[in-house]
Amino acid sequence: PDRITGAWLPALAIGIAAVLLFLPVLVGGESFFSRDVAPFFYPMKHLLSESLRAGRLPLWNPWTAGGAPLLATLQPRAQYPRSHSLLLLPFPHSADWLVILHVVFAGAGWYALLRHWGRSTHAATFGALAFMLGGFFLSIANFVNNLQTLAWAPWLFLAWTRYLDLGSARRLAVFSVLCAIAFLGGEPQLLALVLCVVLAHGLFGLGPAATSRRQIAGYCVAGGLAIAVVGVQLVPFLEFLGQSVRTLPLELSFTASRSLEPVGLVHLLVPAVIDAGPYDFTTQYLAYRRVPWLLSIYPGILVGAFWLRGVFAADRRTKWFWAVLAIVGLLLALGRYSPLYTILFDLASPFRAFRYPEKFMVLFALGVPILSSLGFDIWRDARKDHGMTSRLLLALLAAYGLAAAALIVMPGALASLCGGLEAGLQICEDPVVGGRLYRDRLLILAVISLAAWVIVRIRAAGALRVEMAAWAIIGLAALDLGLSHRSLNPSVESDVYTAEPWVAGILAEHWDRRDEFRFRGTPLTAAMGTTVQVRGARELSNMYLDLQTMGPNAGQLFGFLQQDGLQGVELQSVAMTHDAALNDWAGDPVRYLQAMNVRYYADATAHADSIPELIEIARHPELPIRLFEVPEP
Repeated sequence: PDRITGAWLPALAIGIAAVLLFLPVLVGGESFFSRDVAPFFYPMKHLLSESLRAGRLPLWNPWTAGGAPLLATLQPRAQYPRSHSLLLLPFPHSADWLVILHVVFAGAGWYALLRHWGRSTHAATFGALAFMLGGFFLSIANFVNNLQTLAWAPWLFLAWTRYLDLGSARRLAVFSVLCAIAFLGGEPQLLALVLCVVLAHGLFGLGPAATSRRQIAGYCVAGGLAIAVVGVQLVPFLEFLGQSVRTLPLELSFTASRSLEPVGLVHLLVPAVIDAGPYDFTTQYLAYRRVPWLLSIYPGILVGAFWLRGVFAADRRTKWFWAVLAIVGLLLALGRYSPLYTILFDLASPFRAFRYPEKFMVLFALGVPILSSLGFDIWRDARKDHGMTSRLLLALLAAYGLAAAALIVMPGALASLCGGLEAGLQICEDPVVGGRLYRDRLLILAVISLAAWVIVRIRAAGALRVEMAAWAIIGLAALDLGLSHRSLNPSVESDVYTAEPWVAGILAEHWDRRDEFRFRGTPLTAAMGTTVQVRGARELSNMYLDLQTMGPNAGQLFGFLQQDGLQGVELQSVAMTHDAALNDWAGDPVRYLQAMNVRYYADATAHADSIPELIEIARHPELPIRLFEVPEP
């Protein structure tokens, strides 16, 4: 292919999409600050960065939960090769770049894979952007270990396909090493799902011709080699796992508590509105009863149209494999609302390890770029399309246009709908504002559908070259996904991770021997890792308050030993101390703090008012934070 359209334009498209998506972080002096990023991943990255700079193997974390293993927990990704990039920039910018580069790396992988599978340059670019800007992938950027593992998915597919091409030992070794690196990324559950799909794809006859025996044998050999490569991480992780809560018997009610709510499936068609509120980020207008694990499951309106085109046009084998995989992913993500999930939970014991059914949406996310890129190529070849793409876009235009018109003509339609639904939907807390926000979103989708339809019709009339039409559609698809997901990973000024919190400043004045006692910044009435919730405050404001209270993991950012702490895999012993705080010793909280060697306790709730033995030493002038001294720890 031509050098420009064959290499530079796809790379430019992927790069520009990433730059525009993360512009405040790249050039605005901001850092990611949302969900698990602020209280868990960035403090951990800071500790890992400090250990690497000091030339120490990060075996132990002395700062949180009374001290805990670090290397063995896997989530810190101490052995992950790309973690060494933390040495290139000062914290937290090094951690920010690690996130952004994995998004670009995933997009590049999907482009390379789709080109290898015979898709055109345009279709491969379309599929790459569909994945890297899709709701699932950008949602898990809030959980960095998931992001780092899933970014390797297309490269694993590519390496396995190349091995099946020739069956050489060198190519099998490459696949094995990539499996090892993906495991070290920190999320074995997503890796297991991806590898199952990789194997099934080949056994189903969708890859190069290879006998089932050869595929299974090669797969087992590669798995054995990968286990040997990661043994230095795997062995302590398994030992750690054996002492964690993950070995306890889990009830369906617990594992399925983070199921995708059926009403939330509406966000497959309409992106969730989260770019609102004082921080341009809020979950108030989601069609869920509780904040989901995935903030977005939206695949994109044009991506969805070409996905349907691919379903209609693909050969039977390809169609059935990827379409059924997507449906299975949706059914499993529904968790307790799905008979399939409950049956597998009862019959397959390994299945019970998945505590977040929403993770199964990865099966849907994997199939989207493949079938949508196929549909894109069908449209590029006008001889095979016969106007179906135009009709699909016209149907979408009519649907979104009518929905937007309904909210314009009847501004109280959403409020009336909320009155007929079961109570508890977050969007129904303020349906008037929610209706206005979704009206605007529907209008944008209608305009994008109209623009795409016009481009398709002009190209069909011969008035526009296919290359120009293809890049225009790619740009519209990227615009749709970019506008819908630009706030999935909100950021704030980077000094939030380096400027001393209020509590740390007060403690520095009162605390001479920091290694003698510990500090607690999580309310005694809250489970480990629960952010402080203040009435009237939402999302980022609560997380900022939590950081100013210096809980639960902020102590390791600023050099204070903490008794509380958030762990990725919680030890049974740590879980027992939190259970004691919430239940066993709830009637004598001071005795609990004394037993846990806590000298100072910060609280942003009213709970401390009921503990007269605590000695108040400071009160924040603006925020509802007070710092107490615990007598005789």
